[in-house]
Amino acid sequence: MSVPGYRIYSRTTRATRRGLNAHTPPRISWPAHHSVAWQHAVAIQRRNFHPSRPTQMVSTSIECAHDLLQIVHSYSGLPWVASIPLTAIAARVAFGLPFLMWSTSQRNKKVLANPAILAYTRMKRKSIMDAAAKEKRFLPPQLVSRQSSQAVAQFQKGLFRRHRLRLASFAPFAPILQLPFWLAFMESIRAMCGWQPGLLAILQQWFNPNAVKAQIPVEPSLSTEGALWFPDLVAADPLGVLPVAISVLMFTHITWGSKVSKMKDIPILVSQGNLQGIFSWAIQRIFQAMSIWIAPALMYSEAPAALGIYWLSTTCVAIVQSRLLKKYMPTPTVPKACHKRTIVRFMYERKPACEEVECACLSYMLQRKAAGHGFASLFAVPLPPVAPKNYSSQVYGMRIRDGSRREHIRTIRGLAGIEISGY
Repeated sequence: MSVPGYRIYSRTTRATRRGLNAHTPPRISWPAHHSVAWQHAVAIQRRNFHPSRPTQMVSTSIECAHDLLQIVHSYSGLPWVASIPLTAIAARVAFGLPFLMWSTSQRNKKVLANPAILAYTRMKRKSIMDAAAKEKRFLPPQLVSRQSSQAVAQFQKGLFRRHRLRLASFAPFAPILQLPFWLAFMESIRAMCGWQPGLLAILQQWFNPNAVKAQIPVEPSLSTEGALWFPDLVAADPLGVLPVAISVLMFTHITWGSKVSKMKDIPILVSQGNLQGIFSWAIQRIFQAMSIWIAPALMYSEAPAALGIYWLSTTCVAIVQSRLLKKYMPTPTVPKACHKRTIVRFMYERKPACEEVECACLSYMLQRKAAGHGFASLFAVPLPPVAPKNYSSQVYGMRIRDGSRREHIRTIRGLAGIEISGY
């Protein structure tokens, strides 16, 4: 047995051969305290504890934003009332435009993939119902939807993987990634004006009280490099024009940026179970309410005019970016689905001791695109009024009471705008 840094010599077995006493205790070699082996052994057994370094990510980002503001102000030679909007434009283009372009590109690719997904969904539903019709068994609509949805999910997953759309679900939230950059610039302007800390500093204090704070001195030149009715950028806007303009532009940007359903369409979305449409409508209404609340909040807190100038500039750039993206990266147009009424299933059932009864067990499915409708619910659309008298509307369609099967199929096939699938 060998241990690093230790050597054991046992001479009891060879004592008689060398003429030594058998009872002589064995000699164990132990490394001295000053030897390398002893230091290595002690270092292995020792654990050093030291406090972890404070987090500097937030403070570093705020200081970088401050340095960028100072660079633009120094090299451009413009006063702060002009260099702050110039910095806002540069920061918005550098940090915000890439996320917006990626989000728009993912949305357009997803729109182009929707017709293939819709066509596969209809084909899968038809194949399931045709297979059940050949076996002369009835499938409830819920079971058809469940079976088709599983196959459609697999098809959609493969389609998104093929066209690099794995992150398409997160594309609507991509513009939120520019929020940390905006908060860093706002926090640096707050510190330059000597105003109270903002949201970023408050969150840092909550989650990590021992974090290093940004060391940004107060900028005295902000008090003299204003313009128009706000010559002092450290003081609040005396007329309140900047807060009101920010609220109006924010409300406009939120309203133009996303087209959601109107209030009168909410019951239709609820009946369809369209949770995404309801969620989009609710989020837009919440943001619109917050944009209206911005003006009184800035007036009450007496926010510096420099802060309002930067906020107003970023909002204007965001509106221009969204309009340009809609012009140069528009939503692609896809072919519309045909509007045709179809009897999608035809079933027969035999009753004992009775004549053969033919039962059309599924009603029509309207292929509609208006108001977000896809297929109408099964059994929801009534039979056409031009049906013969020997057809009676029932819960599950109509019942053929007499005549041969082929004759009535030809009769139904002759009705205007109706086609029997599977026959």
